[in-house]
Amino acid sequence: MSKTNNIEHYGQAHLTAKDIKRCRDELSDIIIAPYISGHAKGVGYNFSLSEMVYSVTHKRLVTIRHNGNETYFYLKPHDTVLALSYEYLKVDDCIAGDFHSRVRMTAMGVGSTSTTVDPGWNGMLLFSLNNPTRKRIKIILSTNEDGIQKQHPVLTLVVRRTIKPAKLSGDSGHEGDISLHLENPPMRTDIWSELVDRPIRLFQNQEYQRFMK
Repeated sequence: MSKTNNIEHYGQAHLTAKDIKRCRDELSDIIIAPYISGHAKGVGYNFSLSEMVYSVTHKRLVTIRHNGNETYFYLKPHDTVLALSYEYLKVDDCIAGDFHSRVRMTAMGVGSTSTTVDPGWNGMLLFSLNNPTRKRIKIILSTNEDGIQKQHPVLTLVVRRTIKPAKLSGDSGHEGDISLHLENPPMRTDIWSELVDRPIRLFQNQEYQRFMK
């Protein structure tokens, strides 16, 4: 079977770190901002968390701590948190991907995390982390080294090209295009809106007002 037929039947291989770096240089296919060259490794790119972290169990924003050169938070026992990505991601309609937990995180006791990236995605992402253990887990967001802030990766994005470009809902395409309707808005504002709309009695008022802001 020819190489062309292999691609047609099985799709193309994952993009390697070298491919992701080339996309960055050409500003094509996949754009990650801010982009850190050292986070592109193997067959993926390592993503970090922002300081927007919300506890699903305790119904409030998680306290972000700044101690010395570290910025971190504690993932409490049996808690699940929602956190926005530090990076902004934009992919073309020929790119799809998955997020996978890093071994270092699962070795600390953080539950395995995975989610998908649809073709045409544009925006920050919302990740969930859970702690199934009975001890709190320290999650380092970033460190300051010689005046330079360095983000600590939490998940790895693995991307691949689709066999055919997706035709987003409402776009005019050609026969044979993959029809795709993206229901999830950037930053998953739909989920944040649902959390804000919950009755205030579920929150201490000060914490609730802080979350709404």
